[in-house]
Amino acid sequence: MAENFGKDPTSRRLSWSDDVTYAIHDLLDFYRAGLIPLEQIRLIRGTLGPGVERDAFLERVFKRQPGWEPRRTEYEAALDSILDILPFDPLHRYSGTESDEQLLYQFSTELITKYVTAITPDAGGETLVTIPQNARDEVDVLQEFVWAYVIHNPDLAVVQAGQRKAIRTVFTRFLGAARHQQLHFFPVGFRGLVARCASDDRLVRVVADYVAGMTERELIHTYRRLEAMVN
Repeated sequence: MAENFGKDPTSRRLSWSDDVTYAIHDLLDFYRAGLIPLEQIRLIRGTLGPGVERDAFLERVFKRQPGWEPRRTEYEAALDSILDILPFDPLHRYSGTESDEQLLYQFSTELITKYVTAITPDAGGETLVTIPQNARDEVDVLQEFVWAYVIHNPDLAVVQAGQRKAIRTVFTRFLGAARHQQLHFFPVGFRGLVARCASDDRLVRVVADYVAGMTERELIHTYRRLEAMVN
């Protein structure tokens, strides 16, 4: 069964394209970093059967997405469809060489092309667009890799909690400064933007843009300085 997006096909195409590109690029970034063991999850045809890592990944997926259980077979097929074209396996693992990067680029390009071209005008009228269910299933599975191996990774949980606290603290303090027109908190380039905000909503957006533009090092440095001012 295809997914029908209803009206406003342009925004729906953009939304689908975002889902696709973010899911694939996030997957490859963490794969390169060694956090997602795609070779171990891949089902190699003609072998004795699925490996331990594949079973463990699927267990995490269906624990997080219990509503998928009635269609378990389809989601497992979606996983295999993605990894069948992975150019690496346990005997030929990604090592970061130029040739491996080229293979990984071809893998990502094939996936992106497959999903972006899957969305089509619906036969019911020009205002409707449709995505085949198998394409939707595969993109949903792609998004689960990051949840299983990064977001819910206990080794990263403490780091992520600290980062969230730092972002929250810096944003709250700078928003308070902006609301009280304490412009000296901001670099010169942002002071005019803060001063010209005509509404609180606009002020929140400007401060959010400022914090989002910080590097991780800048954010942590700013957080420590703010905490030192309080303590």
